[in-house]
Amino acid sequence: MDKDQFQEMGQLQKLWGEFLKTKDDVAFFAYLRLFVDCYQRSLHRGDSRDDDSLKLSNLPENLLSKISSHLMYYNHKETKVSMMTERQKKNIIMVIQSLSTLSRNAHNVALIASLSVVTSIYHILDIPSLQTGDHVLKQIVMEYILLLEKLFDPYSTWYSRFHNSVSCEENATNKECPAAVDGVTITFICECFDVPHLDYELRSKLIDLIGCVISGSERNAMLIITEAILDKLCNALTDNNLEVLTVPTGLRRNIFSCFTLMVQTLHCAYPGMRQMEVHDIISRYLSTIELVHASSTSANPDFFTPLFDTLRLMISNQRDSEGLKASFNSANVFERVVGFVSKFQESASSSDLLNFHKAFISCLSSFLYRSKVSKTAFKQSVGYNKLLDVLKTVPPDKALLLQLVDMAVERPDTSTAGNAEYNKMENAAVVSLLVSWLPHIPSVTEHVWLARKIFELATVSDKNRITCCDNGIIYSALKSVELCAQHKQFTKVTGILMCLVEKLGALSITAVEIKLLVSLLQIETCYAQGSFTKRILRAFSYMMEEQRIGRALSYFSLPIESSVIRVPDDLKPDSLKKGGGGFSFHTWLCAEPSQQPSTRRVIYSFQAGNGGFESFLSHEGYLHVAMTTEDKNFHVVDVPEMVLADEHWHMLDVVHAVSSSSIWKVSVYIDGTLIKKSSMAAVNLKNKLSYSVGGPITDSAAPPVRDSCNNPSDKSIGSFLGGIKDRMFGKRKKSTEEAPVMKTVEAEYQHEVFGKPIGLCGDLVTICLFKCCLTADQVSQMYKKGANHTEVFFSSSLRSEVVFQYHPKMCSGQRCVDMSAYTRSMDGTLVNGHTILSIDCVGNYVLPS
Repeated sequence: MDKDQFQEMGQLQKLWGEFLKTKDDVAFFAYLRLFVDCYQRSLHRGDSRDDDSLKLSNLPENLLSKISSHLMYYNHKETKVSMMTERQKKNIIMVIQSLSTLSRNAHNVALIASLSVVTSIYHILDIPSLQTGDHVLKQIVMEYILLLEKLFDPYSTWYSRFHNSVSCEENATNKECPAAVDGVTITFICECFDVPHLDYELRSKLIDLIGCVISGSERNAMLIITEAILDKLCNALTDNNLEVLTVPTGLRRNIFSCFTLMVQTLHCAYPGMRQMEVHDIISRYLSTIELVHASSTSANPDFFTPLFDTLRLMISNQRDSEGLKASFNSANVFERVVGFVSKFQESASSSDLLNFHKAFISCLSSFLYRSKVSKTAFKQSVGYNKLLDVLKTVPPDKALLLQLVDMAVERPDTSTAGNAEYNKMENAAVVSLLVSWLPHIPSVTEHVWLARKIFELATVSDKNRITCCDNGIIYSALKSVELCAQHKQFTKVTGILMCLVEKLGALSITAVEIKLLVSLLQIETCYAQGSFTKRILRAFSYMMEEQRIGRALSYFSLPIESSVIRVPDDLKPDSLKKGGGGFSFHTWLCAEPSQQPSTRRVIYSFQAGNGGFESFLSHEGYLHVAMTTEDKNFHVVDVPEMVLADEHWHMLDVVHAVSSSSIWKVSVYIDGTLIKKSSMAAVNLKNKLSYSVGGPITDSAAPPVRDSCNNPSDKSIGSFLGGIKDRMFGKRKKSTEEAPVMKTVEAEYQHEVFGKPIGLCGDLVTICLFKCCLTADQVSQMYKKGANHTEVFFSSSLRSEVVFQYHPKMCSGQRCVDMSAYTRSMDGTLVNGHTILSIDCVGNYVLPS
């Protein structure tokens, strides 16, 4: 305590002593005046709201009861403020200010509320007299509102959240409950709003009071979120007599903040406590905005643009954002908003409309973020074609285009720009919209920048290319080329789009898209004679080039942890027994780097009760070959020579050969080359084997299938033509015949050492199990044939050695039909996966299935 504060405390004690001697109200109010002034000065100095000196135990005895008795005196006399003398009015102001000062300490709130001071003050107010412009009455009402704010929101949660002030809640050790809201407070708020021509300052403070009540506690919030209060908020927003509605930081901001808080609080509350539903508030909010727009002679961006910020804030930072988005869907929010935007653009200037579009896209991005249900609902109710029609009404700038690009990859904020994690295409419909918008962007700088951005995003990975092919980006690009090729300013864009068509078409292109590409030969362009024709023919040549080894035209896609191909355990080949010849596993695989530490991604797992075989990818992407023996040990051979999880196609062959009664030899071939050869302990399999490919064996019931595999007679996603130029398979060391050190752990600790077994989360082509040991020449021959040829198994001695063979083209529903000649009882089941199929190609023509 400094010198000035010490002197103030001495003066307060002196005045209180005089009051105790004289019992004179003059001395009492002199004490209250100095009391309020002292703590107001301490507030300006930045002292804590919960000042210990404000605790009632540290203040004069009976101070609070004396203040309360003064209010009760006027209640008994039924004296209204309008009937009081000027001195009495000043005394009332001093009493309310004293109570507000005491309420700065949250520990005093419960006791102050118990004295019914809220009701006592309300009864002396003459609310209708506010329309007469009585300044003293207005001051009393303002002080009363400040007192109510401190009682119902003792930690200033409302102001810290929506007015950027400091909250005391974080520093509070023992949090006190706010006062309970009663009918008097709600009646007071409604009566004040009913006063004609109530000025802006009072309206704004009343809305702050509503926000404080909602922020203070959920119980109070459920009592005040009613039809009556909602009506008052909407009426305040549509009162065209208030010119100050255009002030960005004024009444409009407070009302929008109240709507946001109402929706978020109501959504998180127990349904039995609600007096209204979330979708009712959202619908009423939008109806009010539409009413304001209908009554406005011109578009006011300062008033209308923040409505999107309000909708965005309603959704963001919620524990159950999906549930809140469902409420938005039930209220047809974006269908109504798009209609409103269409009306707004009729009277808005270009700059205002551009800012309006940015706010709208920001809101829409929050709504669609990581929500398949919301994306489907938006597509059905509004559609991206309608969205494009709205956006085309004004030339975009780079900021708006970047918003849409971020919307396509669902990047949470600009700080993650360039991060590879946010280069995965999550909303291909937005990319299609951007491609279709290119011919309608007049600025050369913007449309060239956007075309390059689209090309980078679409071709950054094979996954993005597949996503583009699946969602008709090639068709959209060709339609845009058709328009751009006729204008010189779009020459660069046309070239970029043709490169995009080449890159995507080399992976997958449909008959309709090829027909559209051929039709471009007939259009009139701004190019020199024959040059555009040559460009199209070059695109055909690129897409139809010779198929390369490292490209699978059809494959099983196993995208999630629970994806797996389950193989029946109907037989146990003699070759898997100790003393048999051995067995070999063959497949082509493509896997991304793992995003889940402490896991191992299983390629195959063959298990019996007394042992089994497994191969898996570690978190770092390296291959491991494992065997479980009868003594419950888990033996693992590492293959660190190259990373398999690099998003490239690799042929993998694992050969288990019986060397002696106690030793097995394991040979690992990658891309036709022997990479590792090692010895392992022998296992004597006595029971039937359980087979699993692309995931671990589990005894639990199979999870529900999200995507069934495509029937060959169904419409396929397109024809996979050509190959990838200069495919990089990674560097690998010279093959070795030396036996490396083998890791051995007890089987019960295998998960702790090598990670929890999960699905491959990748793609597989032909899957074969042979009941013989493949030779190096046979492996090399299969690699030279490539990933798309299966006849090698049927035209050689290997045909009779196949235990089971699965191919994505041999699927019917979830059933993977066994292609082997060994048995027809090994049909597998595809769980939580699907197949990517190609259309048959003959020369330069695509034949539909």
